[in-house]
Amino acid sequence: MDVVPQGSPVIMGGDFNAHIPDLFHIIKDVAKERNSSHVWSSYTATNNTGTDRLRFTSQHEHNFLAAYDGFITRGLADNGTSVVVHEAGFLPKYLRDNGEFGASPFRYSEGPYPNLNGPLLQNHIELSESSYSWSSLSDHCAVSANFQLSSDSSLLPLSVLLIASYCLLLLFSFN
Repeated sequence: MDVVPQGSPVIMGGDFNAHIPDLFHIIKDVAKERNSSHVWSSYTATNNTGTDRLRFTSQHEHNFLAAYDGFITRGLADNGTSVVVHEAGFLPKYLRDNGEFGASPFRYSEGPYPNLNGPLLQNHIELSESSYSWSSLSDHCAVSANFQLSSDSSLLPLSVLLIASYCLLLLFSFN
């Protein structure tokens, strides 16, 4: 982060390949050691995503759910930032009912693994109308957030959509 001019806001988005709340604590500790005065924040599925059920962005092959995808910011005030996890197109990595890593919370509606027909269910609740195996895109959910960037005269809204599956697509739009 030393290459970014001091005082400049930073938005980092992606598949961090680590549970973001755990990673975020490390970043805050390092910033504290360096006597950084910047405010750091993280935005992912564990923030207020509008649903209590979808508190993950990916399923590890060993069957645990984690928030690997999202945003870490530096120098942005939290002015009502909202986060949305888009479950449409999610394809779980682990579907076994009694495998080495326990029972998966996921299955397709027309039967247990190896059946991949019907919409995807999480704990017997349909994830999305667009969660069929034949139309699923990734083992990561897309994540979007709305940030408010301060300028000299007002707040500038910034919408960011993140689709992470070993590639990043960041779409910035100022309203």
